[in-house]
Amino acid sequence: MSGQEEDISLLCFLKICYLDDKGNVSRQISNPKSFLQLGRNEFRDIVLKIQCGKIQSSFKIQNMTLHTRFVKEGKATVSLKQPPLQMFISNCPVGKLSMFLKVLMAKVQKAKDATPVSAKDRLQTLKPPSFEEISPLTAVDINSLNNKVSAAMAKKSAFLQTPKSTKRKRGEQESVTPTRKIVAVSRPIAPRLLTTEQKNVMSAVMSGRNVFFTGSAGTGKSFLLKRILGALAPENTFATASTGVAACQIGGITLHAFAG
Repeated sequence: MSGQEEDISLLCFLKICYLDDKGNVSRQISNPKSFLQLGRNEFRDIVLKIQCGKIQSSFKIQNMTLHTRFVKEGKATVSLKQPPLQMFISNCPVGKLSMFLKVLMAKVQKAKDATPVSAKDRLQTLKPPSFEEISPLTAVDINSLNNKVSAAMAKKSAFLQTPKSTKRKRGEQESVTPTRKIVAVSRPIAPRLLTTEQKNVMSAVMSGRNVFFTGSAGTGKSFLLKRILGALAPENTFATASTGVAACQIGGITLHAFAG
């Protein structure tokens, strides 16, 4: 099961829209069982390898924009400036999609600090074209990304400044005390690992077997259920519980609501 957790790839519904110079869609392709994989080429550039039906393509990830508002629904959008296109991802396991986007974001941020290969060296190189699967997130990548996020939040925060002295009009009762702005503190990205027993249950579910597992309080039953739900396609997965409290803990609905 460890190999599945480290596999940085997606199997989902993919729609690719190629854009012209004016931003209009010039061509589009889609496939319900597309394959996406992150890797590096011979110049250590981050490359997104895509198999959408009979079409196979590789895109160098440099200038991109991620739209992650509907990640919890298994949806996301990746926009590239060169070549100009948009990739719409849907019906993707939530857990794998979240990890895929975190790895992509962390690797792209780290690549900005590296020295790029010049165009001259690319033309004169004798290296054959290659594709190597990208490595999973390490503690160094996580700390680097957390530091950059914290630094960006610190720049946006407003500090208290002494107000300039001005003459107040008679009868003015307004307070000149500056108000402190609330600064949002980003949550650090930290890997959450499964125990051996949880991995066995996860492996049985992913192989298509019916399972029943239980445990005492605090053993991670709800956590494991969320991981299982995150590893399955949203369109074919339904989480139900007998009570509303239990349904809220796993992000599902009650049996009465599911049955209509």
